[in-house]
Amino acid sequence: MKMFNQTNYSLPKAGQSFPELLMGLPLIQSVMNDVERSTQAPRSLIFTAVAASISLCVQGLVDVKKPSGGLSPCSLMTLTIALSGLRKSTVEKIISKSIRDVQASQDVEYEARLIRWRVKHNLWSIRKRGVEKKLERLASEGDVDSDLEGRYGEILLEEPKRPRRFKMLYEDSSSEALFRGMYIDYPSAGIISSEGGGALKGAALKDFSKQNALWSGDGVFVDRISRDGFTLNNARLTVSLMVQPGVFEDYMKARGELSLSSGFFARFLVCSPNSNQGSRRIEIDESFASSHALEEFHKRLSYFVDLNVSRLVAEDSSRAALRFEESAKVEWVLFSRFVEANSAAGGYWESMRDHASKLADNVARLAAIFYCLEEGRCDGEISRVYLDAAIQVGLWYSGEYAKIFSRSGRLERDAKILAGWMFEKAYANGTTFTKGQLQRCGPNKLRQKADLDEVLSYLEASGLVRIEYHGRSELIVLSPHGRIRDIGILDMSGRE
Repeated sequence: MKMFNQTNYSLPKAGQSFPELLMGLPLIQSVMNDVERSTQAPRSLIFTAVAASISLCVQGLVDVKKPSGGLSPCSLMTLTIALSGLRKSTVEKIISKSIRDVQASQDVEYEARLIRWRVKHNLWSIRKRGVEKKLERLASEGDVDSDLEGRYGEILLEEPKRPRRFKMLYEDSSSEALFRGMYIDYPSAGIISSEGGGALKGAALKDFSKQNALWSGDGVFVDRISRDGFTLNNARLTVSLMVQPGVFEDYMKARGELSLSSGFFARFLVCSPNSNQGSRRIEIDESFASSHALEEFHKRLSYFVDLNVSRLVAEDSSRAALRFEESAKVEWVLFSRFVEANSAAGGYWESMRDHASKLADNVARLAAIFYCLEEGRCDGEISRVYLDAAIQVGLWYSGEYAKIFSRSGRLERDAKILAGWMFEKAYANGTTFTKGQLQRCGPNKLRQKADLDEVLSYLEASGLVRIEYHGRSELIVLSPHGRIRDIGILDMSGRE
């Protein structure tokens, strides 16, 4: 038995490039290479779209048995923060094509079934209303007809059942529409959007507690004013959002603290790809030619989606439980201990413990979806090669999370907000501000003294401002050579 130690992994580093090589994932690697070559989009953006699509297709078919005990859904929640022009929509369209094609064909079939159901239901309603009128007349005359009452009961039991719709994709949906659709139609769904600003700020993701419960595989009670409430059990939800930096910043200003304190974003695989605009090679024809790898990828996704359709028809909500091989079990526990040890005081994940507590779970999910796609099946045991790839990817995403959500990451982001405000105002008001001006008129989230002092110290250390003291006045002077991009490792535009 392999000894447990904590020397096999390297702590993630913010701003690292996405791994060029993912050992053990030949199909995923080939798809990424082909899409990158055609679209010249960032690799991390492409991989995130690939992972979310696989998650959506297999989450209704399998769960993953964690070596520490308990079943976990294979659902992923992903967030890609990327500039306009990085081919978000193009990549999403290429990667999710097979899912959308099956969805479209199922929509056509559903409309035909719905029309047939409406005819049957209208005829049933006529029969029911006819018996009701007779019973009303008898009741008004004080008479009773037991046979007619029995017939009425039989008619009620004969009500044609509304066909269930196969709907997996939701883009801009209200919370009630999403949950109701998953309740009455198909309980495995995905919020997939390459322009995810609307979804991020919309109603479907507004209730953090329900989203957190779905990620964990727990039941969700939906209480409604106009209708009876219901409990959504055994449901699975994949979330994949691509948003522009400005949209993300606006969201963080409005709901960032609540989303972080609730643990909502701790469940996400997040990334902010570096922009490659300005260095892309522009060809005469940028149309995408389908490759053998992409065709095989879509063939396997279509196979999984068809299995979902079959489950809906058979009203079968069971899922297979994927387990790890023995060596993979040991490695997963080793990795979990590594994360736990580095979540202690002074450790890498000390200020990101909520995220760290979900990291090993997300790694297990990644390993499961890698296995399903590469093996083309939904049963069996997950080998060590898929877990190793999942750990590699999971640690990279953790570095991105630190860049965006850690204390230093948030401080860097707040510094950019304040510096941007100061540079904008400097043209009209000069380059010197009093601290009182910043507290009265500066960005709302930075008007508290403690928050403002921390950000000003950061800006001073970055060389963008100089703080001068004149008696009891504290003056903040902008550096004549300062640039917002001088703050930290990476700005939210994605440019180094």
